[in-house]
Amino acid sequence: MDNEGLKTLIEWGRQYGAIIEDDFYVVQDTKGSGVCSRRPIKGGVQPMISCPRELAVTCESMKDVLIDAPADLSEYLIARAGFCVHVILNDRNKGSKWGAYIDTLPRSFDTPMYYSETELAWLKGTTIYNSVPDYLQMWKDEYERMLPLVPEEYKDDYTFDLFKWVCTVFTSRAFPSRLVFEERDHSESYPVLLPLLDIFNHAEKIRITWKCLPGSICLVPESDIPEDKEIFNNYGAKSNEEFLMGYGFVIPANAYSHATFKLGGYDSKQGEKHPALAKVYHLQKQDPRLPASLIDALIDLETPGFDVDNDRRRFVVAVNMARILAMRYLGIHVADDEEINKYSDSSRFQNARWYCEEQRTIIKDALVNVLKDTIGWEAPSECEDVRELCALFGKYVMSRGYSLMSFMGSKNGVVEFAVNEMPGFDTIDSIIEAGWEDQILLLAIVYEAYSDNVAVGRSYDLKDVLESFDAINDPEGFGAQIMKEVVSPFSEYNAEIFDEKIFTAGRLNAAGALMDRMSISLEDFGYSCVVVV
Repeated sequence: MDNEGLKTLIEWGRQYGAIIEDDFYVVQDTKGSGVCSRRPIKGGVQPMISCPRELAVTCESMKDVLIDAPADLSEYLIARAGFCVHVILNDRNKGSKWGAYIDTLPRSFDTPMYYSETELAWLKGTTIYNSVPDYLQMWKDEYERMLPLVPEEYKDDYTFDLFKWVCTVFTSRAFPSRLVFEERDHSESYPVLLPLLDIFNHAEKIRITWKCLPGSICLVPESDIPEDKEIFNNYGAKSNEEFLMGYGFVIPANAYSHATFKLGGYDSKQGEKHPALAKVYHLQKQDPRLPASLIDALIDLETPGFDVDNDRRRFVVAVNMARILAMRYLGIHVADDEEINKYSDSSRFQNARWYCEEQRTIIKDALVNVLKDTIGWEAPSECEDVRELCALFGKYVMSRGYSLMSFMGSKNGVVEFAVNEMPGFDTIDSIIEAGWEDQILLLAIVYEAYSDNVAVGRSYDLKDVLESFDAINDPEGFGAQIMKEVVSPFSEYNAEIFDEKIFTAGRLNAAGALMDRMSISLEDFGYSCVVVV
């Protein structure tokens, strides 16, 4: 918008009774345009600008240019489709009541909905990157749904590009309809356009009141605005995710930013779903912690009915959550030197880069917090790299649980037999690479719990854990199959280790249940092994 456009807009508004300061003018800089006043504006006294209700772009003001809409159609869709028709009328013959307003609207936007394939790749790994295709599809569906309501004479010009542009006008400039329709239930509020009120840029610390008068909606600054200083509105406490997606900019030091987190793809060993998995969580920049209710829900989901040691259950959940957060962090695009040099003048690149850096910081802090809050493990303060952090945590997990490596150190007979006597195996890695890790670990757990020939320390705890499972009383099933196909053949090579006084179908069933519920793969933490905690 330039000064000529602002002048025309103000004159148009005054025709319908708008209250507007006399001395507004437009300034341009590298970031775009802003609005200033040539004389100071007193704060908290009177409106500096208003929009008559008659000029509000709402369902009621737009529906007259459409064919009768079904009763169940969303009001915001009617408002958007109707505004499309007014844009067409204005482009054809300046035949829209809102023509002066339409002429001042930006012709292009910098939201990710307009990014090229190359530009969108700058956001890879973020919520926005994954959301753009869904939003575009939703807008296409809405565009097609509204097509039958557009009069025939406008259909040639009613294109998806126009509908997409109008949708972005709404996401970047809209106010809640409750400002226009005070008598309505606020739960039914939807986005509407309030011409004149949307000419100001956003500033986080500005305090300004959106006030309803008998025939209009106005803006009242709460503090004085000096002359020749840019006038700002406050769009609300929004995250950079909302700002970038809806408006096309980010605020580098935005205190309200968050990282969106959803566990819809959480891999539950029980194959069950929980209401907590369907929720969207926001990891707040100021306090990036997962809710305790989510951790408790995941504990129940992972190990239902297993109450022997709640700390073990929390440990499994903490490791899984750490894995998810670490993979999320490592999946976010990091701009390299070539990109930085090539696109240094691109505001889209700078916005994407700031947003990605912020997302990584929030997710890393959440990763550190979930380990500290859930199991008390604190990352070293000097550890800045997430890969290094994961490796340190993997080492800690190894020290806490049962694995082929730890059993090797405790002189577990099964593991020593596998490494020293089984054909083709001579190291733990060779067992893992051959796909025998689960079977050998299963046998090693039973041996550790029930053999007298193990290092004193953890075996008694492990025995108590196995005997807490109902499966230990089952003489059939999986355990009987392992007895027949593995234990019996192995006993021919070493009857002392694979003694039926140590191995039973029930004990193997219990060990299998323990592994199902309490095993952790450390592949993402730098160790190619499974640990049972």
